[in-house]
Amino acid sequence: AHKPATGRPIIFTEELAEYICDRIASSPKSVKALCAEDENMPNQCSINLWCWKYPTFFVHYQLAKSQQAHWMADDCEEIAKEIDYITDQQGTQRVDPGFIASRRLMVDTKKWHASKLAPTVFGDRKAVEALQGENESIKAELMALKLQLAEVNKKEY
Repeated sequence: AHKPATGRPIIFTEELAEYICDRIASSPKSVKALCAEDENMPNQCSINLWCWKYPTFFVHYQLAKSQQAHWMADDCEEIAKEIDYITDQQGTQRVDPGFIASRRLMVDTKKWHASKLAPTVFGDRKAVEALQGENESIKAELMALKLQLAEVNKKEY
């Protein structure tokens, strides 16, 4: 259920924007969870609106989310280490397969999310190679345009 943002700051300030980005960049938790647990954070709707309304904030927000991917990757290691045991009717203790399946889902979800937040670090190799190829193509196009512009603006003295 959506809970109202009673008593939370809703006026955008540079200080609040920095605080939000610092909180995001230093935690693997979702923005929704951070807003719910921290009374100094505005609600998620305000943050989403500010991303649209304030381009500089959006850039910092995206960088914070990208940094957050590293925390998510660290979380995956911790989650993978957790083991739960069950004892069967014969008294034999073994790893609980349901717990393992649950942990696998959590790790897979965090890995997927990290790959979207920081694709060049955690993304699929083929996708990263495609992005790099596209970047090289754009660079070549820009260089050609720069040379063309230099030729057009060339002055003869």
